[in-house]
Amino acid sequence: MSIDSLLKKLVAQVEGATGAIVLEADGEAVQWYTIADSNRLRLRSAYVAVVVKASQAAASRSALGELKSLLFKYDSCCHLVREIESDCFVVLELGPSANIGQALFRLEPIIRELRGEIAA
Repeated sequence: MSIDSLLKKLVAQVEGATGAIVLEADGEAVQWYTIADSNRLRLRSAYVAVVVKASQAAASRSALGELKSLLFKYDSCCHLVREIESDCFVVLELGPSANIGQALFRLEPIIRELRGEIAA
């Protein structure tokens, strides 16, 4: 299954999801899918990439190990960030009333499939 198809599947499976994007560690968008504004998703995800990079550095300095996932919760949305590989991660954008537990559950099998697609 293509990266685009996997992102569409993820958004469809999570109640309240509005988009998903695969980002390189530097914030470069690889692929995205959204039911809302794609420019907004890419802009917000670039911000998320900066925060992830800072969090990775803090985790490294603190000897906590590698950062695997992050959750950013705002009044109007939520971003669930999950590492695919050390230089690549997926950001799932959720509405304010989205089911975060469902998002975490649905994200795991998609991550495995994304790893396969990226490795291919």
